Amino acid sequence: VMLTGLSIAQSAELLRNPGFEQPYLDGPEGPVAEGWSAWYVGTESERPEFLAAPADRTVGGDAQMYTSFLAVHKAGLYQSVSGLTPGATVTFSANVWVWSTRDDLDPAVSVDPGKVTIEVGIDTTGSVNPEGTSIIWSAPVEAYDAFNKVEVSAAPTGEVATVFVKTTVGEARLVTD
Repeated sequence: VMLTGLSIAQSAELLRNPGFEQPYLDGPEGPVAEGWSAWYVGTESERPEFLAAPADRTVGGDAQMYTSFLAVHKAGLYQSVSGLTPGATVTFSANVWVWSTRDDLDPAVSVDPGKVTIEVGIDTTGSVNPEGTSIIWSAPVEAYDAFNKVEVSAAPTGEVATVFVKTTVGEARLVTD
């Protein structure tokens, strides 16, 4: 899963490092773009590896990537945003590329992909719990081998909201990026 070009709009860009530019900071899940935090739900074997995306998987500049080998995952990234106007609608979008394959001979073509869905969400209370009930999620999108924009809008209840990117791998494949 490669992520790039994230934005939240109220009257101006409010995300820190919306394009996942360097530096990438080492954390327990691997290198993550400054300003962002990685998350996953499940066992250690379901934890994807987080790293910088290769140049051919970016819209321009840098991009965050996470990958699973012969495994499923429910994982993503989040960032809390402050300075919002309570009740004013904000929009969060992500350009996401998914490659999921049984055969890694061609990194541009998914072969029998693993039912990977992409969602973006806004926790209107500012919680950082990726399973929180206050997250407004986009409709799940299943798309492969190209950048796809996924978007959601919601109105925060206070001055802080948290944005989430989530991918869910339904069936293990040799590689899911």
